[in-house]
Amino acid sequence: MYFNKKETKLLALGGTVVSWIPNPAAVVGGRSLAAIAGVAVAADKCVKIKVNPGLAVLSPAAAVAGSGYYSGKSGDGYCK
Repeated sequence: MYFNKKETKLLALGGTVVSWIPNPAAVVGGRSLAAIAGVAVAADKCVKIKVNPGLAVLSPAAAVAGSGYYSGKSGDGYCK
């Protein structure tokens, strides 16, 4: 999934809100999402999430190895 700049800002805000839920998984997940999206916003980039469920048995990190930031023409120029 490729998120544009507006959606990336919403991810940062949503991650912050989720981190307030009194559940350890929500706190960690929300803070992680807020941090990742916040860095993208600060760098004037967008977030991309690529998931390969087949690799999840090896490790969660391997399953999301293609995720990160993008800008420009990546994602068909969607980062606007």
